Parts: sequence; structure tokens; C-alpha cells
Amino acid sequence: SHNIIATESRPTMALLLFEPMRIASILTVLTQLLAIIDQSSCMQEEDRVAEYHARHWQWPPPPSDYIPKDSPGWRSIFERRFEQTARIVDLNPKYNAYMSTVHSALLAPNFTEYGWGLTRAPPDLVEALLENLKRG
Repeated sequence: SHNIIATESRPTMALLLFEPMRIASILTVLTQLLAIIDQSSCMQEEDRVAEYHARHWQWPPPPSDYIPKDSPGWRSIFERRFEQTARIVDLNPKYNAYMSTVHSALLAPNFTEYGWGLTRAPPDLVEALLENLKRG
């Protein structure tokens, strides 16, 4: 009984030859479609630069782009961070650093008047932290 099931479930030789050809054909068509889509969705560098200027964007960002707009200290922190990011050599970490810095400096609002807020920590938390610092 076991041999009959195995024999019945085995694909025929014609099917074995057909499947790789079918897969190859499908992959070829997909590759061609992706090439067409990629070419149609790409913006030429000259067009990208023209659109950048048409939107009146500039780099580095002007002071009016920082959030909050009236905080020289906040702007100074992120101008320094942008300078540090520009010196990163590896492109992937550089991209990630720019994404993080742009978000913090230009997109996300601050939730305090001056960008930083001070509050008192509970005494038991301060005591626990001091103990840990003393113990090393």
C-alpha cells in the first residue's frame, strides 16, 4: 500500500521537464516587467534637482525649518548633529543618521517650551541610582 501511494504521488517525467521551463518563463517575464516598472518610476537626476529647487528646498536647512523655530540652542544641537552625520563614511549608517536627525530637528514637534524639560525624580529613584553609581 505504501508503494502504491508513493508511485501515484510521483510526478511524471513530462511534468518534471515542464516545471523548470515554466518557472524559467515566469521569472523571465517578471524580470522584464520589473525592468519596465523600474525605468518608468525612476526620476532623472536633472529632474530631481529641478523639482528640489522648484519647491524652494535648501541644504543645510534654514533656521525657520527647525522645530521649535525660536530656539537657538535646539538649532545649534542639530546643526552639530548634521555636521557629524555628514562625516559618516558608511552609506547605510549615514542614511539612518540623516533620517533620525531630520525627524528630530525638522519634523517632530517638541513637547516643552524650550525643547528640554526638567523635573524632579522621586527621591527613592535618585537614591537607587546613586547607590548603583557608588557600587560601580
